[in-house]
Amino acid sequence: MKLPTTPVPTGRAQWRRVRLTATLPAHLHDRPISDWHLPTLVLDHRGLLLRCAATETVPAAELTSGTTAVGVDWSPATLGAAAITTETPDGLSSDFQGWTYDDDRGLGTKLARLQAEGHMLHRKAARLTQLATNAEPEVRTQLEAKIALLDAHRTAVGAKRGKINRELGFHFARQVTDYATAASATVIAVEDLTTLESRGHGRVNNNRAAQSARRKAVIALAHTAAGVGITVVSVPARGSSARCPGCDAPLARPGGYHTAWCQGCRVGGNRDHIAGVNRAKRALLGKTKVTRRRGQMPAIRVAEHAPVRKSRDKTGPTPRPPRHRRVRRSLPTVTPRAGVTPKQICSCTSSVGVGHGPTRTTSE
Repeated sequence: MKLPTTPVPTGRAQWRRVRLTATLPAHLHDRPISDWHLPTLVLDHRGLLLRCAATETVPAAELTSGTTAVGVDWSPATLGAAAITTETPDGLSSDFQGWTYDDDRGLGTKLARLQAEGHMLHRKAARLTQLATNAEPEVRTQLEAKIALLDAHRTAVGAKRGKINRELGFHFARQVTDYATAASATVIAVEDLTTLESRGHGRVNNNRAAQSARRKAVIALAHTAAGVGITVVSVPARGSSARCPGCDAPLARPGGYHTAWCQGCRVGGNRDHIAGVNRAKRALLGKTKVTRRRGQMPAIRVAEHAPVRKSRDKTGPTPRPPRHRRVRRSLPTVTPRAGVTPKQICSCTSSVGVGHGPTRTTSE
């Protein structure tokens, strides 16, 4: 490849051909890579970094013939949750027992802290900029130096957030892909992030529900799932966590925000798992109406409804029927203490007899 010999080359004579040799990482040795593309040279704190794009052969995804889908719901408490819906000749079914991403290795807490720190630096820099407008020249110079320092810190915080977002997104995508592969799913349905409303749940949850980490997770999920032949589609999100998958009626919240229960269908559970069932249902019902645009993820624009019944698959032992147990109504007899000379509590009572003086009776 050609590299410049001067910082600012002005002609062809200031370029020179150089042969670069790089070692492939160990995790790429068994990958079916068919072609390598020209690298992009990047300088960082570790030195020269080569970023190469490669063409890899992946299994073809079958979207229209799939009968099992995994729905992913973005949660303010955690990055996301997933649930499975299966299409059978009798209709749609699900066990309503999903999976929650709760092992983020502390990355979610670190990301929330950095995001709050970035907001604080932004507010502080904005305040100093406002003060520097009408300040004296000497004070303005000092304030501008502080503003430049805050901007540098904010840029560093943004770089850290970008790295954590990427690591968190790929870790989440790997676990969701393994969950879908174990269920033999061919489709993963995710929420359209343009409709995600991260407000009204408090400052902490609104901060955690920011879309930056979830956009990275969607990109990582599409990349990871394509390697095993699973298609990631975007489905409408409105009403997915507020309506019952069976009868499409509004759900009750008997245990608070994170619970859901339908009195008519007698089904319920975690709010995020119910939302995942609804999204997987919409992916299965709209798999023949997928919209594909260049450079965008396949999307389903219309939310259709069909009843989802509770799966009756046997996954554990049959519980024993309740037996009648005799309930003791009387007080149990006191068992005397064993021993040579058992000591008992001495109780003294005073009584007055007829025709006698006061007497004291002692019983042991």
